[in-house]
Amino acid sequence: MKEIATTNVAIEQIPLQTKLTHSNQWLGEAYFLRAFMYSYLVNLYGDVPLAITSDYKVTNALARAPKSDVYKQIIADLKQAQSLLTDNYMDTRGSTTTDKGRPNKLTATALLARTYLYTADYADAEAQASVLISNPNLKLTALTQTFLANSNETIWALSIEPTDLTPYEKDYAAYSDGTPAIIPTGKKLSTYVYASLSPQLINAFETGDQRFTTWSRPVITTDAPVTTYNLVNKYKSGVNGVEYIMIFRQAEQYLIRAEARALQNNLNGAKADLDVVRTRAGLGGVTVSAQANMLAAVLHERQVEMFTELGARLFDLRRSGTIDAVMGAVAPLKGSSWQSFMQLWPISSQDILTDPNLKQTPGYQP
Repeated sequence: MKEIATTNVAIEQIPLQTKLTHSNQWLGEAYFLRAFMYSYLVNLYGDVPLAITSDYKVTNALARAPKSDVYKQIIADLKQAQSLLTDNYMDTRGSTTTDKGRPNKLTATALLARTYLYTADYADAEAQASVLISNPNLKLTALTQTFLANSNETIWALSIEPTDLTPYEKDYAAYSDGTPAIIPTGKKLSTYVYASLSPQLINAFETGDQRFTTWSRPVITTDAPVTTYNLVNKYKSGVNGVEYIMIFRQAEQYLIRAEARALQNNLNGAKADLDVVRTRAGLGGVTVSAQANMLAAVLHERQVEMFTELGARLFDLRRSGTIDAVMGAVAPLKGSSWQSFMQLWPISSQDILTDPNLKQTPGYQP
């Protein structure tokens, strides 16, 4: 909540600074960032304290607010951000730049489209996604270029400062950390990387899907039994500045609009959007006709398009009501078990001790 407290101070104080230049930009960024942080909090924890003041006497005693109230605040903040920001990207001095490392109006629109989808406001989700899809400066790139810095597909991506970074602080390190094609004798996968693609995800890719061959890569162990692991390969470069950490991109907007259209029984429109994403991946168009099958096709496409991108799969499984079925089958294969309450995160015991009105997530120890 420290970062939210900072945005609250900015929202309260920027309008009071009469000599501040570019105040609309900085205020719009603050509103967007508060909405962005709350969008992840509410999706990870469910009901969360809603702090919209810098008064610590108030915020230190907040109870959890209902998700519906949190989403209302997110939407209000994003509309404020849209009214204050422009389509231009700005640098730290308020000058127009080609660098997409700071949020702008397009960024607020992307999160608003996602938020409307998550809150079942499908008409508005379609409308907001359409604004971005119709923007001539945003378009799907070749798969090899999607995650490059400031690619045409990028709506907002975070840059990494190029000074004195260790390999673990580079964007690609979270996935493959420069793992060689063959893991030497006596070494383990965990020595090099944090995770590999699960068999369930690998099997989700259709034959000929170029996302599998472009956005993942195999590594082989030399110890018996010889094993091949597929690592995420969306970020490929160990050179800072070549790639940015993607937060919002144009492909998601097509998938948002496809889902919103399907839920409004515009199946032809949903197919058109879905086929744009599939064509880029080297696949043919979908052939489903019933609404339920179209929605399943969209959910599948999101799985193979947005894997490992900031919790997208977790949020999709939860909001589609399929998380218990999927995790109930997958967890035992990984030597663990699944209970429904696990779909939301627990709150740290220290936070609960600090705030007497804050209750633990149901299912976890108080």
